[in-house]
Amino acid sequence: MNVLRDPNACGYPAQQVRALHRGEATKPGILAGLDELAARAGTGDTVFLFFCGHGARGTDGDYYLVSHDVRLQGDRVAAGTGVSEGELLQKLRDIQARRMLLIFNACHSGNISPTLEPGRETLATANPDADTAAALLGTGQGRIIITACREEQVSYIGTGRLTIFTQALVDGLRGKGVRNSNGFISAFSLYEHVYEAVTEAVRAQIGAVQEPELTVLRGVGPFAVALYRGASALGDFPAGERPPADMAVREVPRERSACRFEQRVYTGGGAYIGGNVNVGCDFIGRDMIVYGDEVHGDKIGG
Repeated sequence: MNVLRDPNACGYPAQQVRALHRGEATKPGILAGLDELAARAGTGDTVFLFFCGHGARGTDGDYYLVSHDVRLQGDRVAAGTGVSEGELLQKLRDIQARRMLLIFNACHSGNISPTLEPGRETLATANPDADTAAALLGTGQGRIIITACREEQVSYIGTGRLTIFTQALVDGLRGKGVRNSNGFISAFSLYEHVYEAVTEAVRAQIGAVQEPELTVLRGVGPFAVALYRGASALGDFPAGERPPADMAVREVPRERSACRFEQRVYTGGGAYIGGNVNVGCDFIGRDMIVYGDEVHGDKIGG
């Protein structure tokens, strides 16, 4: 993204920004890119990850990011052909950076539903669900997630060159509608702008509801994700900010995040770890989780 490299905007060094498009965005290409990031990013660095594409359930029940080389079976991803949640979680766990902003625009809609070539199969797209998002927070310190809409909503493409969500994100990174936090843009301020811009644009253009969602560990404050309009006079970043109120904010307890990470990686999601593993939370089987008065997962007959 040019806005990230722009010294008059975000100010990320150009050699540290990499975009994977089309034929580069295969499963091996994405996993290799995450490996490269893990090798380069240290604990004191800030990592900005943006996925714009499709997300969907696989034939094995796992959540997948749809890569360029994916294969479909009906309205689902053929097991193992996209980037599974287990593979993604492992790769993110390898990244030692203590500040990471994960942005997903993975549930697109034109007028009805998206199609993919070849064969023009209809894909049942979805953003990461609440448990997957909680697991993503468990991959390390300082993880913040912004998704283009709530779990039950879709992200509208709109009529511009960029999707409505991506346009709002780019505008915010250029300083539109965000606060100047001593020369920085905070993750929470960026989210506030994106939420307000997207909900207003979708309501005006389409007459529908789309609410970008913020997911963060309970009690965790924001961090700087970009320079504010290429600022060069920088002060101390104010890290005491709380998540914005009256928006689509989900705060996840640390215990739940750790439990979901362990359950997704150690008992499914395309990952296998040998030996005796104590995951430290209660679950039955692979996808069924029991906690409180609720039972989540697939219903098994017989």
